[in-house]
Amino acid sequence: MLHLTSRRTVVASLAVALSLLAISADSWAHGGKYTAPSDAAGPNSSSGGAVGPPTNPDGSSAAGPGVGNSGRATTRATAGTSRGNTRGNTGRRGAVTGSPEFVTGFEGWEFWWEANRDELLNLKSRLTASRTTSGSLIFLTGRGRDGDVETGSRRASRDRVDRAVTPTLQGMLEAATDRDILDSSILALGRSVSPEHTDLVLADALALLSHDELSVQTSAALSLGVLGDPAALAPLRDLLADTSHGRQLVGGGPVPWLVRSFAALGLGLLDDAGSEAPLLAALDSLPDSERDIKVCSIVALGLLGDAQRTGEGHARLRGLLLDRRLDDVIKSHIPTTLGKHGDISDVPLLSQILADRDTSVWVRQSAAIALGRLATVDQVDAVDQLLAEVTDGKDPQTRRFAMIALARIGASGPADQATETHDRIESSLLNETTKPSHAGHESWGGLALSLFARQRGVEVQGRAIDRLLRAYQDEKDPSHRAAFAVSLGLLKAKEAIPFVASDFRERKDRGFKGYAAVALGLLGDDASARAMRAECERRSTSPGYRLQLATGLGLLQDEDSVDVLVDSLRDAQTLGVSSALAQALGLIGDERAIEGLTRLANDETQATAARAFACVSLGLLAERTALPWNAPIKAGSNYRARVPALDEVFDIL
Repeated sequence: MLHLTSRRTVVASLAVALSLLAISADSWAHGGKYTAPSDAAGPNSSSGGAVGPPTNPDGSSAAGPGVGNSGRATTRATAGTSRGNTRGNTGRRGAVTGSPEFVTGFEGWEFWWEANRDELLNLKSRLTASRTTSGSLIFLTGRGRDGDVETGSRRASRDRVDRAVTPTLQGMLEAATDRDILDSSILALGRSVSPEHTDLVLADALALLSHDELSVQTSAALSLGVLGDPAALAPLRDLLADTSHGRQLVGGGPVPWLVRSFAALGLGLLDDAGSEAPLLAALDSLPDSERDIKVCSIVALGLLGDAQRTGEGHARLRGLLLDRRLDDVIKSHIPTTLGKHGDISDVPLLSQILADRDTSVWVRQSAAIALGRLATVDQVDAVDQLLAEVTDGKDPQTRRFAMIALARIGASGPADQATETHDRIESSLLNETTKPSHAGHESWGGLALSLFARQRGVEVQGRAIDRLLRAYQDEKDPSHRAAFAVSLGLLKAKEAIPFVASDFRERKDRGFKGYAAVALGLLGDDASARAMRAECERRSTSPGYRLQLATGLGLLQDEDSVDVLVDSLRDAQTLGVSSALAQALGLIGDERAIEGLTRLANDETQATAARAFACVSLGLLAERTALPWNAPIKAGSNYRARVPALDEVFDIL
């Protein structure tokens, strides 16, 4: 049974008491000048925005596309400054990404994959489906995608979550004083608690907003949105607007910029009818120097469903997109938000922006991404523009995004539909895979080809598989070869198994081997599971490689990998390894991991980091939704137009 009633009165009373605290002048706490809240004297912009260009994903100070290295860039190395990574090595944040060691440029396909992989892999759904049926495409043709049938689920049931996961996380939250455990457990509760128990988590989150650690405050703000309780609307609105009540919630003084940014995202995740107005108000009232808050408000508008949006909001975004005074990085997130809104009438405007070479490169990149979500094969002008961009465009990243956009457009509609436009798209992607118009297109062409073909008929899939298999065998570059392996995996090309499995066993490059493991998981090669498990167990295995191995094992539904991963998490020696293991266990989502993770979380003899990551993993594993809460934020985004707040969200486990 859940121990809800015993704590509800105490925690709720604490939250109410915090909300009624008188505002203390900022000078009392920090010796600085008091700044009035926005509802008293206009918007607070004292935090200062990140006015430099986005930076590369490794946190280096190299400038974004089209910007010289002398540009002022805010990076994760600037911890303690206005826009650096302000949380440190908190257990809530991933200490590793899946990007392999051979990635040397931001144009690499790996970054797109890591942002969009959740919806493509959909690991948890595989716990309720077998991999082959007698009526599947592979049975009929010997190649292509498998069919699915329902079997017994290995995902944690709501009852199991209520009986085992929620009490563990609540107990950790009640007893903990360490920030890593606090911020890990509150976000884990927000994403996993059953709807009938959200009131208690809401009270906990409100209480933690005034914690003296920023990482705990931001986790609490995020959990309010992830929780999905309409009662969170008012506090999120006050936090975003930096009102007097918002300042009371954070214990006095201006609401930190990162809390305001996450409150904006929380309003989008909440998907409430009252979310749009405060998000639009932030865009209207804040200066461009508050870049993170405005970007997160735009991104949040893209998370709202049709029923929660108005024509006013849509028109406002279109107007801002044409405003040449608006900061280019802020503006670059408008097209991708419009793309998620799904209004086909935006296609001509986005095509115009893509064609305008005087428009910022970040905005043009985003226009290409958005066209892939909105345009149809019937909108020939948009397809022509994207095809021309692939071959003649000046910016490498825009060309690559254009390939993905063409794949999405061509994949839409009935699988048996075949038009001249489909043929032109297929021809372009086939050519870019083996005879690219620009160096570096090979991997993107192959990935786009697989995304296009997997939604088309058997003949198209056959041509794609033949081209990809030939490209895989001929390719020497490990990054391109890895992309072809994943592409073959997405198409369930069983004939590729001998080649990819042999390379996984014999090659030494861990970057390639990690994606080969993912490909073998997609291909359903159970014979490779033992070798992948052995690599995963090895202490010398790097965190990024371990995560890819675990992903492959999850795709294979390997029963023995769960205990291996839990034991490895208990013995992990570094934050990177702990992060990778926690993420792998959570994404696999097998309920058999719950017992081992709850023991680890409650074991006070273990390192704090290991216990915090056990909480992270429990939240991932028991998540109410099939995909991680931040998957809709990452998918279809322009990760080149970076701001620190979104960097944090992309990295949060």
